[in-house]
Amino acid sequence: MNLIWFVRSLAGTAMAILFWSSCAIAECEVTQTNVMRFTLPTISLSGGESNGSILAQVTQQIPADPVKSGVSCHSGGTMRVFATRPLVMDNETFATGVPGIGYRLFIDNQPVPWKHSIACEGEACQPSWPTSSQVELQLVRTASHAAAAGRIRPGIYGIVRGDRGKPALLITLAQGIVIENSGCNPRVQTVNLGTVGTKSFPSLLTSSNRVPFRVEFNCPLPLHLGAIWEGERDRFGLLKPLAGRGRAEGIGIRLRDDSGASITLAHPLTAQQHDKALNFSAEMVRTGEVSSGKVDAIATLHLIYK
Repeated sequence: MNLIWFVRSLAGTAMAILFWSSCAIAECEVTQTNVMRFTLPTISLSGGESNGSILAQVTQQIPADPVKSGVSCHSGGTMRVFATRPLVMDNETFATGVPGIGYRLFIDNQPVPWKHSIACEGEACQPSWPTSSQVELQLVRTASHAAAAGRIRPGIYGIVRGDRGKPALLITLAQGIVIENSGCNPRVQTVNLGTVGTKSFPSLLTSSNRVPFRVEFNCPLPLHLGAIWEGERDRFGLLKPLAGRGRAEGIGIRLRDDSGASITLAHPLTAQQHDKALNFSAEMVRTGEVSSGKVDAIATLHLIYK
């Protein structure tokens, strides 16, 4: 508004004349809120991701419906997009609530925060945006050293607003996203206990020589490991060999840990990690009347890691 004052003295009386000019403010008003719902699958971290690397991304087009867009502009205005979470990196990366994981939003390849000027004629024109634009959501690594397992909660992660009125668009996660570390992938292997004569077991619970073996694995991150050996047990709690024609009888297999202590099957034990491997040993033990034949057994190692 422009004010122009003219003051004139007439017979001792002051007279003021006021003139003004006005113009309409350019703005866009939103009367209806639309919602975009993104979904992403479980993300498994390999441990080799660097800071800023993209873990997952998905793109959706904003629905083109000029009748239901709920946006009207007077001469023109501005649409703005902003994230709802704190900034965690300088390159427009925002917090997800899971340590080491952030997210980015893009509108037509422009990172959020983002704004778009709309110019149109008339009081109820339909702007060219957002009827043909795309929204992209990225999940990125923000700290390569962090153990980033967790769950990103569903909710609103971005908002599009006009100059006034309701939000034009809510950018949401429809479901939570699980972030997990890849498994340690232990290598399946066979341990050869060698050939032992039946006379090598003179009495009950005597054993053959121990045979050391290593279980190698490749964990994605430095982890605190535990382990559980699982297998069929005999009456002494030893690993029971397979039965059948041509197989020995009266023999069980004892497993030992790195310190030489006997392992109890199905019970957790502290794993002493050495160069991405766990060290164990195994021995045959007399559990009854020994007969000659093959001694084969199957045991499963479960790695427990955080």
